[in-house]
Amino acid sequence: MSHLKNKVARRTARLTSVLLAVLMILTVAPIIAFPASAETTTPYRIVHLDCGRKYFSVTNIEKLIDTMAKYGYNQLQLAFGNGGCRFLLDDMDLSYGDFTMDGSTVKTNITKGNEAFNGDTRYLTEAQMTAIITYANAKNIEIVPMLNMPGHATAIVYDTDYASGGNLNVNNETARNYGCALLKKYVDYFKGKGCKFFHFGSDESGYTGDNMTKFLTGCADVITNAGMTPRAFNDATSGAVMPTDVQITYWHKEPYNDSSAKSASALAKAGYKMINTHGRWYYVIKTAQNSEIGTKYWQGTVNTSATSVELPTLNAEKMDNKWVGINEYFDGNPGYGSTISGSLGSMFCIWCDASQDAYLTDSDVISENENYGALYQIEKLAEHYWPDDIKKEETTKPTVTVSDGTAVPSQITNGISLTLKSDKSVTWTTSNPSVIDLLNPANSETITGTSVTLVAKGTGTATITATDSSGNAVSYAITVNDSISGSETIKNVELTVGGSKTITVADGITAGSYITENEYIATANVATQTTEPETSYVLVNKLAAGEYYVSDKATDTSPSTKLTLESASNGQYYLKNESGDYIYPHATYMWSWSYSFETGTQSAVDIIYNNDGSITVSRSVSSRTFLGTTVTTTSYLTFSNNAFGANSSSEKIYLYTQNTTSGESKGVLTITGTGEGDTSVEIGNVTYNITVTAPEHKETKSLGLNESFTLDPTVPTGGTVEFVISGSNVVTLDGKKVTSGDAEGEATVTATVKNAGGKVVARYIYTIKVSAVNLDNVDPLQVELWITNRYAGGTHNGKTYPATAEGHIVSIDAADAYGANGVLLENLVPTIGADEKDLPLLYWKGTRLASDSKQVYTGDNMSGKGSDFLKIRYYDSAWAYYYNNTWTKVVSTDQIIAYYMQVYNTSPEIVTAFRDYGGIAGDGGGEYNASWFAGYRGLGTAVVYADKSMSPDGDTGIWNNTLICYYEDSSGGHTPGVIKVFDTENFKITKITITKGVHKDSTGATGANATKTWNRSTSSVLWDKTTNDAGDEWYDETVIWTSEEHTPGDTITLDDSIWGDTWKTSGIGEAFLLLFYVESVETEDNLNIVYWDDNANTQINPNNIQISVKSGVTFINGINQTSPVKAGTFTLDADATIENSAGISQKFNKNITILEGISANYRSGIYEYVSAEISEDGKTLTLHYNIKKIEGVHDYIIDFGLPITFNDILKWFNVTDVTTVDYISVAKANKLTVSTGKWGSVKINEGTWNSMTYTLDKVLRATAVIPLYCRFKDGTQLETFIRVYPASTVHYEEGFIKDNVSGSWTTATDNGSSLGSYDDADKLVPGNRDNVYGYKDNTNTGYSGGSAMTATVNGSATASAGFTFTGTGFDLISETGTGTGVIFLDIYSGTETDVANRIKRWVVDTYYGYAYEVDKDNPWLECVWTYGADKKWHVTRTPVAAEGTSEVVPQNPSEGTTFKTYEPNYTWTKTDNGTLKQIPVINFQDLGEGWGTYTVVITAKYNAFFDHTGAGSYTVCIDGVRIYNTLDDSSIYKKDGEYDPEFIEIRDKLINSEDVSGNVNGAAFIDAIGKTNKSDLIRNYGPNNEVYLAADQTITFTLTSDNVAKLMLGLKAPNGASGVTVTVNGKTQTTITLGTATDMYYQIYSAASGEKTYNIVINNTGSALVSVTTLKVTHTGNSAATQSLLTVNAGLIAEAKAVMLSLIQPEVPVFTPERFEASWTTVTLFRNSVHALVVRTSTDVDHITVDGKEITTFYYAAAFEGWGRNRKLVKYKVFTLFLGNDANIGDYEVVAFDADGVASEAHIATLTGKTGVGKFN
Repeated sequence: MSHLKNKVARRTARLTSVLLAVLMILTVAPIIAFPASAETTTPYRIVHLDCGRKYFSVTNIEKLIDTMAKYGYNQLQLAFGNGGCRFLLDDMDLSYGDFTMDGSTVKTNITKGNEAFNGDTRYLTEAQMTAIITYANAKNIEIVPMLNMPGHATAIVYDTDYASGGNLNVNNETARNYGCALLKKYVDYFKGKGCKFFHFGSDESGYTGDNMTKFLTGCADVITNAGMTPRAFNDATSGAVMPTDVQITYWHKEPYNDSSAKSASALAKAGYKMINTHGRWYYVIKTAQNSEIGTKYWQGTVNTSATSVELPTLNAEKMDNKWVGINEYFDGNPGYGSTISGSLGSMFCIWCDASQDAYLTDSDVISENENYGALYQIEKLAEHYWPDDIKKEETTKPTVTVSDGTAVPSQITNGISLTLKSDKSVTWTTSNPSVIDLLNPANSETITGTSVTLVAKGTGTATITATDSSGNAVSYAITVNDSISGSETIKNVELTVGGSKTITVADGITAGSYITENEYIATANVATQTTEPETSYVLVNKLAAGEYYVSDKATDTSPSTKLTLESASNGQYYLKNESGDYIYPHATYMWSWSYSFETGTQSAVDIIYNNDGSITVSRSVSSRTFLGTTVTTTSYLTFSNNAFGANSSSEKIYLYTQNTTSGESKGVLTITGTGEGDTSVEIGNVTYNITVTAPEHKETKSLGLNESFTLDPTVPTGGTVEFVISGSNVVTLDGKKVTSGDAEGEATVTATVKNAGGKVVARYIYTIKVSAVNLDNVDPLQVELWITNRYAGGTHNGKTYPATAEGHIVSIDAADAYGANGVLLENLVPTIGADEKDLPLLYWKGTRLASDSKQVYTGDNMSGKGSDFLKIRYYDSAWAYYYNNTWTKVVSTDQIIAYYMQVYNTSPEIVTAFRDYGGIAGDGGGEYNASWFAGYRGLGTAVVYADKSMSPDGDTGIWNNTLICYYEDSSGGHTPGVIKVFDTENFKITKITITKGVHKDSTGATGANATKTWNRSTSSVLWDKTTNDAGDEWYDETVIWTSEEHTPGDTITLDDSIWGDTWKTSGIGEAFLLLFYVESVETEDNLNIVYWDDNANTQINPNNIQISVKSGVTFINGINQTSPVKAGTFTLDADATIENSAGISQKFNKNITILEGISANYRSGIYEYVSAEISEDGKTLTLHYNIKKIEGVHDYIIDFGLPITFNDILKWFNVTDVTTVDYISVAKANKLTVSTGKWGSVKINEGTWNSMTYTLDKVLRATAVIPLYCRFKDGTQLETFIRVYPASTVHYEEGFIKDNVSGSWTTATDNGSSLGSYDDADKLVPGNRDNVYGYKDNTNTGYSGGSAMTATVNGSATASAGFTFTGTGFDLISETGTGTGVIFLDIYSGTETDVANRIKRWVVDTYYGYAYEVDKDNPWLECVWTYGADKKWHVTRTPVAAEGTSEVVPQNPSEGTTFKTYEPNYTWTKTDNGTLKQIPVINFQDLGEGWGTYTVVITAKYNAFFDHTGAGSYTVCIDGVRIYNTLDDSSIYKKDGEYDPEFIEIRDKLINSEDVSGNVNGAAFIDAIGKTNKSDLIRNYGPNNEVYLAADQTITFTLTSDNVAKLMLGLKAPNGASGVTVTVNGKTQTTITLGTATDMYYQIYSAASGEKTYNIVINNTGSALVSVTTLKVTHTGNSAATQSLLTVNAGLIAEAKAVMLSLIQPEVPVFTPERFEASWTTVTLFRNSVHALVVRTSTDVDHITVDGKEITTFYYAAAFEGWGRNRKLVKYKVFTLFLGNDANIGDYEVVAFDADGVASEAHIATLTGKTGVGKFN
């Protein structure tokens, strides 16, 4: 705050004090309030929002208000009427002069005017404007409305007689009156809302003179007459008279070149109050073409239209050298201004000249975007001009505790983890991660959020700091020790007034009272207490003599029968009962054995210990028969129902020992709440933070008219009570006396009771209902609580109703239900009830039963026999219930019932309530009556989690926990009737299914054949199961309900209409299982489970799987298992669980074959669980899976998305006789010959079982794996699987682009042909492939595959499509032509198309206006060939109009010899119908993000800028896509020499220079006449990513790369068949015939080991156009390869020209002699060497040349040739050449000529200089 402001504030405070003192002297009335001083210490700081031109939502206006409040602004001028009018009152009726206009007409006209203005009819309603004003007032921002007239009045004069252009015609008196009437309508509204100012615009209208003066005066009068202050812009002061009580918002001299325009200083001197609306602070949205030059502005495209935003300047950026302050210096435009004093303040304007959302949306404008956000600009203005007044961020430090609410400790033990939480989002830091590390992720020094987990990693001290976004921080120094003793701590205690909590304190705490910080909030007292001895019982773990307790249960907490074991000899024992009598089992024989239990006689018994805490007691008994023989038996001791017995079969008796602990003395702290508030007390080393809340007592009172009663809340001694009335004014309060008036209604009186210390001890809330009827004399309505035919009870408003004959009736007072609208019965009775056994119930419905159908205890269930209703009332002197939309009176014979349902605990994640009781099997049966167990049907329930784990878990869990039974009666069997199911806070139900089953008894009999008594110990249920492809079972369920029919939180009702028929048609002994599928409601505490395919490197589960857990729980600290748990890879035990937020120990399902929504390959059983991994933050558990290790894997590599046929598959299973085969399947457990998997579908040939076709239907993002099982007729089975790998490039047709498809796509076809299929998969085996990756023989010249997706778009029609791929990049194949237009591409990282994931946006214009065709004017090229000194032909081409006669190539040419030929003159010609197909209009071989998964969205939409023909529409084509490097590991490609591929786009490397010096990065283009400077022209033909070569044109470059395996070139012929010759290193030439428009790869070179440099020349040797796309370089993988480099130099260009010249030489005949040999011989004579070249030829040779020197002399010779009879004498010629000592050592070229001068190919004879005879060659 400035010193000036401090002085003003102090002066105001002094004045206020004096005035208060005077008032207290002059009057005895109580001082209620004193208004603040009206003097303003801060100038107006106004933001003007042009919300008339452009609609702004309430949300964004409130966002603007928030920013203004923070940055020191105090007024918001809402220009709701400016061009458009975007605020309409509820009442718009107008009356002006003799005219009226009804409100509907006004609204209709304005709405149409808004649409005419900019096509947007949106406006703010009166309720919305009221909300804005209320919101602004709360932020201390004044709202200043603005209705601009007479200019900028388009909407308000639309369809009226008062318009002149877009203005209000002030020269028309009625128009002026209309304008003033409309203004008054708005003035009255804003005045009523407390607004003080109103701006009526008056700028840029062009009106002057008397009529303008009249209008200005009229507007000002309307505003001042309402007690408001008028404002206007300065424009109208130049040509009319503006009343001086109008505040002028001055922007600049307007018009600035008009001498009559008044400056700011002139207006100030004339007495006007001035507000500086400086034009340099303007923010103006304009079109990009309409931006004023010289202003500060931003240009760009945010939505669909190019936009310019003029921005404010903050200081003297131009000629504003007089600028002295924001309130003083007014803009004079341009460059001069007025400096005045005493201005009222300043205004920053947000203008929306370009108002459509295509430029900027209102959210774009009201944003902090640094380029175009208005909030950013007003923040910068505030920071520049009044930085001290900007509100600082909150200074409240974060409140940090341990997750359980206790204080942050100063010491912790090494190795433990501790979770801290904050009351707001903070940035957590640790000063020493080696002592205390932050988990989220591990080893991090900073984490942002509301919680953090600390991990103690080493001894020492670290400081943990929590800092909020405003810089408020709190720090804790925590010492990590190996152990902690005596560490202080803090505990939080919460209780109510009058309530107490007891806490055990540490030893040594002295008993007595402890003083809290405020005894009026809580007291503390420590007393010594001695605990009672505790007794427990433990099963024995070994057998010995002693005293024990026995039971027939394995888990008995209080066995009561004693048994003493005394040792006898030979390991036997004597038994004594608790009376001290000896006992034993006995038997007597009389024709048969009779077993008995005997006492009194000491008789030894055998005891076997069963290792489970139980014993088996037996005794051998012998007896003699009447016949004198001896018989023997064993009698076993039994124990049941606390009594011993004997039997012939063994039974377990559980033996317990009793453990008793003695009582101990301990200190117990009792904290008692005495008043509401917070206090604390320190006892020992513990600080107890105590929070006490006051209880609320609610009571309903009824009063007649003009009656009263006295309130009597309990007030403690020395305390006080305050009364407050709220609600309607139907009662008055005088002290404690409440009096009603003459009106009916309801009011609330709250009595707040405080103790002597001023702390609240209780609140009494009295609901007072006033009616004309004395409701106290009305008999209450008796409502009975029932659960079917049993009593129900519960608690409501503090009163408990027991489930008894007397207690189950609720008396409802008339006052509680009084009124015409009635009250929900549910609100007047217990919502949660209890039955006779105190089991929970849930309110169901209200029912009225007539006298002949009343509900009777244990009688028939009458819940479906009466009239169901929701509400009751007492009104018109009668009780009534609301039935069939009619209030029906209750008669004395009616029975009004609140029916309840049995809450049945399926699992606490959901609430399930059943109408009818069921019997718990084995627990007595039915509704407490064991006889009802005859003929039961069963019903089980379970919850299924998102990962398919269950609660209860599986069949056993359901049987033991949730199975209930329903009895049979004459109607065919009771059903559960109605079941209601509810979501809970953390779980939502997604579907419900039903599964049938049958009862199985102890004999194994099932269904109707089983005993009708279901027994928990010996019975079970066999549920119908289905077996999936992997052989795994799941319930054979039918879906009966899905969440699509359900709003979250609603009650789900299952009744007989859904499943009753299924039940009623079932037989006795059948059962039904309801499975409730649930998902966790998403919260920040949830944990995630991910199932991951390590083979495909992709997620298996298609949907998110979350576990709802309590705050602070992670997988690291929450998994319960034997093996240790840690971040990273760990062992997940089979029985591992984690406790979810409902308290259930939830298991983990590792069986992926039963997951919901997975593809067929994961259901097939070929995957196995590998490992588990926890993320560093502990929030994600990833379960890893991979292909099972199976012998005989079959690998294939595809480079096109075509069907694959696998032949001879029987050989994979060594089948020689097909008759032994039952079937071949892709499922492990059953026959499945047609199936769709993750990437495609499989069809097995059932006719032969020897072939299979795999058809892809998705873009491969990983290796496709197909399992295959051969089932033989003898029941045996063999398995194998197929892996289909994507090659380094894969071409997919447009049918694979099937994601996010919308709009009017159609299928276009032409003469293009299909690429067919892979009819023999053996050709795709790595190392056995016919072709390089990316080549398939075809002659397609149209659309790839013969079809494409096309969409024609215009101003209204759009289309989109997309695909997801894995790799490094892609090509989008399309069509270019004069009728094609722009494609928009959005590329996202991952599979989600959220804006946050977008990594690239791309726009490509596919318009193509050229054709490669014969030139119309000069269709021929005259080619003049000249023989040069280099013995080669050179050609000069000249375009000519007519074709001449082509001459033959001369024989024996000499230098200067010429001849002519003619060829078509093809040129690039601009055309109206040029079209090229299969064009890669988008090429992203590397997206710059590395290898990964990406989603591409292709959008076709119309934009006039790209409509090159002006047709108003254009077509977009998708013909396919090529994906690069799907596999991150290309090792599989090594067998084909395609490892580690690089893809180099040739077009991207072309250089533009003709003069090349040194090595230049890139490639050179050489045209047919040898020029190298035409690559700039070549680049311009369409949006493609390829180079077009005409006949004889060439590209050359040097590739530098190491460890190269192969070089391949991407080529195609877009306009018909052609050919290419590629020369590598001057010697290896590859001639390629092109016959397809589909881009294919062709191998041009196989590299030798050690080669690193490759000089490459590519020449079009055909007649048609050739497209060169990509150079593919693959590597050997022997060592790491460096990135390839393309360069070019002058030497290479010259070499390329020579190669090109040699390739275009005329065809010259070659002479081939019958014999042609040459050899050098060297002899030495007298130190001189003589070299003789001897050339032997056949007689058809006329002469020879040696290095060009002609030799014509020769002699004949003869020699025998052949053997035996074939031997003959052959004559030949010998030519010789002699050289002396000066001969050059090396190669000599020898050429033979025939008599016509036709030359032979050259022979090379090498002169070595060594003495001897040479060897002929």
